[in-house]
Amino acid sequence: MMIRFDPSRLDYTVQAEELLNKLDIIAKVQEVLVTMSLQLSTSHESVTAAAKLGIIRDIAQSHPSEKDTNKN
Repeated sequence: MMIRFDPSRLDYTVQAEELLNKLDIIAKVQEVLVTMSLQLSTSHESVTAAAKLGIIRDIAQSHPSEKDTNKN
């Protein structure tokens, strides 16, 4: 059996390999974006929780029962 070189098919093979490489890059970028999105979501939740704690602390400090009653 003789194997012939067919340059017209080589072009499609190269294009297919380039497309697969690009798809691999896209998949990696998507993975990074998902990771970044999760990190941002977690950061947002942390900031929101910290803000809520700050508000609760401010309310507690301004509440009359929390003020110093030993003032002269």
